[in-house]
Amino acid sequence: MAGKKSIVVPYASTQDVISRNIPSYSPPEDPLTYISTGCDLLDWELGGQGFPSGSITEYWAVESGGKTQLALQVARSCLWAGGEVLYMDNDNGLVLNWPRKLGIDPHQLNPCHPVTLEETLSLIEAEVNYRWQADTPTLIVWDCISATQPKMVVEEKIGEKVQMCRRAAMLSEFFAREWMVKLGKSRIVLLMTNQLRDHPGVMYGEKEGPPGGKSIRYAARIRMRLDMAEDIPHPQEPSLVIGRRMNITIVKNKYTGRRNTFGVSTYLDRGIDNLHTSLAYAYDEHGTPQGRLHYQGKQWFRKELHLYLCEHPTEIDPFREHVRKLWMGETPSDD
Repeated sequence: MAGKKSIVVPYASTQDVISRNIPSYSPPEDPLTYISTGCDLLDWELGGQGFPSGSITEYWAVESGGKTQLALQVARSCLWAGGEVLYMDNDNGLVLNWPRKLGIDPHQLNPCHPVTLEETLSLIEAEVNYRWQADTPTLIVWDCISATQPKMVVEEKIGEKVQMCRRAAMLSEFFAREWMVKLGKSRIVLLMTNQLRDHPGVMYGEKEGPPGGKSIRYAARIRMRLDMAEDIPHPQEPSLVIGRRMNITIVKNKYTGRRNTFGVSTYLDRGIDNLHTSLAYAYDEHGTPQGRLHYQGKQWFRKELHLYLCEHPTEIDPFREHVRKLWMGETPSDD
């Protein structure tokens, strides 16, 4: 309006910042490093290469929902990249046969079995303080939050009254400590699994969710939910189940902002199969009503293309790149 003068707020110079002893922000010298999840669709959804360094990820599912399987595949990617893994098996549910199926030595996981929540948090903080300046990636797996109880709950007799919400209060204090700053500047990825539980006495709103309080929601930069879908039968024996379809829902993603729900194919002998997952996505989302897919200037049926890729393993990577362009909304060129 006329007659009013605009107020200009001057920016503080570098000298002003130094004179006031205010630490100025300096970006990290090295770019982000990534640990692959072992699933192409999940890697692309998270930005292209997997879980970024210096991040905290939480995902949850019902019992036998694929939580440990996904954690082991991330651990395999970290080990293949020359990194170190600390696997905290709080619920004592790690079967050593699964790492062998995925092609890794179970002893390389450095498995440990902390009993109380205090012991688990101390291990995480000690590992971050020890590895935060390492040049190689580090993966810390907490499996799982719902099976970890405070010391006072573990030592109390069954039936005695204990303090409610003690775990949530301890986690709220834990995520406000100095180790979080070191984690953000490191090549460490903290992966926390959780279970889906019913909230007792809830009349309105969400009646089920992961336990542990709301501090995990704020601290985690990536949050996901895993849901098991239909079974995958054997091609020759339909009564024999050889795998399952798993739906992954991105609930929170602070890196790319992409939140989506997609399905992946998991098999009992090898885990997530990227070829079957890419074929399912390409035909379900970009196939013709007749069940064909346009690829390399030709219309393919699913079984025909699958057989062709299995007989020509060198063509699998170009097909995965083709599916990646479809996933990212790009227009793939016909080779």
